[in-house]
Amino acid sequence: MKSASSNEDSNKEIEIDSIIEKLLSVQNKSPGVLVHLDIATIHWMIEKNLKIIMSQPMLLQVQAPCVVGTDIHGQYYDLLRFLNDAGTPPDTSYLFLGDYVDRGK
Repeated sequence: MKSASSNEDSNKEIEIDSIIEKLLSVQNKSPGVLVHLDIATIHWMIEKNLKIIMSQPMLLQVQAPCVVGTDIHGQYYDLLRFLNDAGTPPDTSYLFLGDYVDRGK
């Protein structure tokens, strides 16, 4: 028997395609157009992604081909443009270097 929280996870995972559709719906719009997600969905996405990030080793072995990205400084429209130009996952693999590019750290 599933617990209530695992049942909620299942429901959210089923909705992941609609969440992605919402996030990509502003792709061809002017910067500043908001994507409306409820706070529970945002918290769920943060928790899921944090678990994934924390489980990753410090040294990643990345298979080629891989597109190397720079720091987008939290600019969502820059990320959308980047994905539009280079291709979207899972068809394209990415490695974002973040502040390493800007500050050498």
